[in-house]
Amino acid sequence: MCTLRSVLTIFVVGVIAFLMQHYEVHLSFKKVFDRRYCLWNDKTGETRRPPYDLAVGILSSRDHFEARAAIRDTWLKELNTNRRGRGWFVIGDTDCDLHPDNREDQYCCKEWKVAAPVKSEDVQVVTTEKVSVNVQQSRMDRKPVQVLHFKVMHPVMVSRIGLLDGVLVNNSAIQVSLHDRSTEEVLTTATFSGTDPGIPRGRFQFQPVDPVKLPKGFEGYLNVDLDSDQVVVLYDKLPSLTFTTVVSNVTGVLKLQDLASSSVELVAGQKPQPVHLMSVMLTVQGMDSLKDHLPAQQKMNRFWKKTRASMDSKLRQESEKYGDILFVNVTDVYRNLPTKLLLFHQWLYNHFNASNVLKTDDDCFVNIGSVLSYLDQIKIKDRETWWGSFRDQWLVEQWGKWRELTYTADVYPRFACGVGNLVSRGIHTWLGQNGNYLKAYQGEDVSMGVWMSATTLSYIKDDRWKCEKYCSPDALAIPELSPQEVRTMWTYMETCGDPCGCGAGG
Repeated sequence: MCTLRSVLTIFVVGVIAFLMQHYEVHLSFKKVFDRRYCLWNDKTGETRRPPYDLAVGILSSRDHFEARAAIRDTWLKELNTNRRGRGWFVIGDTDCDLHPDNREDQYCCKEWKVAAPVKSEDVQVVTTEKVSVNVQQSRMDRKPVQVLHFKVMHPVMVSRIGLLDGVLVNNSAIQVSLHDRSTEEVLTTATFSGTDPGIPRGRFQFQPVDPVKLPKGFEGYLNVDLDSDQVVVLYDKLPSLTFTTVVSNVTGVLKLQDLASSSVELVAGQKPQPVHLMSVMLTVQGMDSLKDHLPAQQKMNRFWKKTRASMDSKLRQESEKYGDILFVNVTDVYRNLPTKLLLFHQWLYNHFNASNVLKTDDDCFVNIGSVLSYLDQIKIKDRETWWGSFRDQWLVEQWGKWRELTYTADVYPRFACGVGNLVSRGIHTWLGQNGNYLKAYQGEDVSMGVWMSATTLSYIKDDRWKCEKYCSPDALAIPELSPQEVRTMWTYMETCGDPCGCGAGG
């Protein structure tokens, strides 16, 4: 006579055997025990990677809980209930351990190293340093720096602009201008001439200007405007100078950019000795608050650590509940988006068999039905194909969020805008196999363009992938949306098939 325990055992074994024959169900069942749930067994017992016509990687920030919830309830639900595809939110497995106010900017995880100047007024950014110069050295060993780029880390006010003494030639005038890097607007200009060379301070001549307040986060540059004759005379003078110019310690107030040409390391031998032709005198605004920030940094970081712990717990619960979050081994900040994308391709390549891979962001609405329908029409299959809305001859940015840190050309290779773009199996395989050897640039979109420039592939240009927040009934994807806007578009889609609205009679 069978006991109740025996009957239950036979029942459980039977259920498991049934599930093992239906790998889609088996995946959901298995993930309770094995979070990787990456492999499945066919009827022959052979282990295989699950196939998908469309795999979607949604780049997401750790704290975007509402954005992910909106996508799960809308277009991702349509993909996941369709046996042809599946999507994952791609998130860095660690957060920056620095409080946001202790970082250089919101896009990175570099510490804002604050060292308040000893005084608040007449802080001279560039000064001079005596140096021994070998007259046998090449003239190119003394490099003139005509443009000085900087970012304001704490509010300042510019009161004077300086020109290196000796740069003036006869009575010709030279202008030094302060520019806003984002708009190229000239904020103020100082003019130096033989009749009005300015007020000497050290080896610089300074001209007063109308005070210009520069807020925190401002990016600008000083530019010395020289004509060809002045440049020739300047190069004649450089080898004989017995001094070089150095950037004063204004850490915490200004951050000098393009350091290869705008900062100096005093070294012997044949190393170049750059000479800055300009300087600036400024007043530090709110000096007391800058000094108060120093002892508060550790306290702020401790508070941020508690905030991170709470977020980590909430993320774990979300991951366990939905099983659609892929944590990749990178700090979750904007500058690491290219690495997040590569790690997604590598993980997907190693664990699944995807015919096509779509990348999007967590502020986007994707018309999954239209994407799958068009995939059937174009029959990409194994061809090396990239489908998106492409940007050509896109200028490399030198400031702000999209400032390029390493790519040296003036324009990027062709790349697809980030709202959504799809690559075929061949490109996905190449990324999965070569991800460890690819260099990341400022963003994942331009990085993809640089990586793909080394390959031979076909492009499908399709402006239905909207690069800006613009809705049209045939849109494949629309960016820059709030969670509520994503939900509203989905409601319209379900009601009348148009994400933009159903009209007066809808």
